[in-house]
Amino acid sequence: MSGNGKKKLIRTAVIIFVSLLISLVLFYPGGPIKCADGGSYGYSALTYSVWRIHSLHGYPTIKNGRSYQEYEVGWSVTILGIKVYDERHIESEAGLTVSEIESIKEEIDRAMRN
Repeated sequence: MSGNGKKKLIRTAVIIFVSLLISLVLFYPGGPIKCADGGSYGYSALTYSVWRIHSLHGYPTIKNGRSYQEYEVGWSVTILGIKVYDERHIESEAGLTVSEIESIKEEIDRAMRN
């Protein structure tokens, strides 16, 4: 192999190595990021972020003798600072009946007195 061919091979190897290094820095996520809202988490790098949203929405309500809690759920994707996908909606989950809540409160009160 001539000296010129060897230099060309080394130059190509260096370009490939630097390109891979830059790609890792730009696209490799650091690990999951968890929010304090109880269920949302995401992955983020310098060029993008992806979030799975699951958070409480508003206060519990009581309808027809049963408590309901609303949650905001969905996905959000941002690439180069531009939001490309944002699908969120509100889900409602039935909880305890009012009588069950009152009996739990009474049990807690009794335990606190003892």
